[in-house]
Amino acid sequence: MSEKKIINREPKDYIAENIRKKYGVGEYYKQELGDIDSVWKRIIELEGETFYTATGLPFTYKVIDGNNIVPYRDRKSKWKITKSLIEKAMAQPRWNGAEFNKTIIASSYVAGILNDERLGV
Repeated sequence: MSEKKIINREPKDYIAENIRKKYGVGEYYKQELGDIDSVWKRIIELEGETFYTATGLPFTYKVIDGNNIVPYRDRKSKWKITKSLIEKAMAQPRWNGAEFNKTIIASSYVAGILNDERLGV
């Protein structure tokens, strides 16, 4: 009889937490960001920088006409994130979870941006 190999897998949340720590991505709590205009100014300044989704996938974004950003992963994008969407996301009690994902379009990208330490005050 052959022995079965037991594989210990880490829970997905633990892996995502390690990825956030490794890449310096902020914790998924609501950090103090300031008002939408100061946040949007910092978002524009960080154009082209690498951000990470909750699962650790890297992405960048390009600013379009000053009021929209388009996130890219593997040179592809299907979302346009508006300044008003960022403002709506900032008003949410948490920047992750089922409610956030149902309410905010492109939630993984929005959360990746809002939770990044570079955006904090």
